[in-house]
Amino acid sequence: MSPSDILELIGSELNFRERSVLHELVVQQLQEEVQKKSDDLLKKMIEASKSQAEVERLTMRIKCLESTSSEKEEEQVVKRVTR
Repeated sequence: MSPSDILELIGSELNFRERSVLHELVVQQLQEEVQKKSDDLLKKMIEASKSQAEVERLTMRIKCLESTSSEKEEEQVVKRVTR
């Protein structure tokens, strides 16, 4: 059971010192959660950046292949016409 759960359940029954200690534990718990979520977000941002770079690389490759394909088609048409 987490400190915030304990605070919610029995917080009103505790004296000032006990609530104070429990509040400190809740703050620590929340800081740990924020740190974990920040780490997860950073990992996802890095992953998204890598994916975007891969999309850009593949888009460039497609454009190059299309360009090469168009040039070959043009060469074949020119050869047929000049025969």
